[in-house]
Amino acid sequence: MEENIKKAEYYYKKGVEVGNKGDVEKALEYFNKAIELNPFYRDAWFNKALALRILGRYDEARECFFRGLAIEKHLIHKKQDANEVVELTNNLILKKLRIALELKETDTEIIF
Repeated sequence: MEENIKKAEYYYKKGVEVGNKGDVEKALEYFNKAIELNPFYRDAWFNKALALRILGRYDEARECFFRGLAIEKHLIHKKQDANEVVELTNNLILKKLRIALELKETDTEIIF
């Protein structure tokens, strides 16, 4: 399990690296590999969503974005008491949505 997490991190970082160089298709492959190794890799889900959005695959991007949010919500639940979770989750969702809405179709930089 630990080995998969390390491999997932490697593929995630490669995805960010090639995505920032403009190869969004290859970045998507790396994010998929990271998710395959660690299905709870929140940042890989968010970056996969951004890559799909850049590629014009909006429905898939939306699904990945919300999977990342679900993982984030789960992680917060494990760390905070119930009252704090609601506030933190709402703030996180608003922050991520603002970022997503501010992206333009011409944006190519992976930002997470």
